Amino acid sequence: MSGLIGNFAANPRVFGHDAKAVTIGAVNDLWPGDMNGTGIGGYIIKKAGKQYVVGDTADQVSVTDGGAGFEAKVAEVDANGGIVRLDIVKTGNGYNATSTNSVITLTTPSESSSTAAMRAEIEIINIDIRGTDTRGVVLYNGKSTAQDITIITETDENVQFKQVQPGDVVGSKVPVLVKRLVTGTDCVAIY
Repeated sequence: MSGLIGNFAANPRVFGHDAKAVTIGAVNDLWPGDMNGTGIGGYIIKKAGKQYVVGDTADQVSVTDGGAGFEAKVAEVDANGGIVRLDIVKTGNGYNATSTNSVITLTTPSESSSTAAMRAEIEIINIDIRGTDTRGVVLYNGKSTAQDITIITETDENVQFKQVQPGDVVGSKVPVLVKRLVTGTDCVAIY
């Protein structure tokens, strides 16, 4: 989006124009991939596997360093049937993308008679809230009680806000722009 005054006030968050429930540790399905139309998202191919075909299910079979619920479809393969790109169906939750990244082993290809030797692996590299690659979001406490909420700011600072009241946003009178939710439940990103 173009700035209002050069780039000084680019894309100001004066009013929300969209909202989305936030899941801690969900694979970012808009980073960097779909921003550029490539569909890559917050993962890199660690092991392409073999004999996959476009349309194969590529769900999580196992994971290192935590996380569950990732589901995808194979969107593009190389000459050996190795995965080049996935279409993320479910972003999952609880993945790690910090000092040790979660590595997901994917479902065996449908065309393969073998099992584990053919499976692809992806490494999770981004679990930021989707759409926060250039600007953070305001985070709303949708829980019915006050809660401590820990966030990662736009400048990668880890900050805890104590007793955020129901119906308030993190920072209350001076909302803080957030890239990632670390602790807190029933939170909503306001874009």
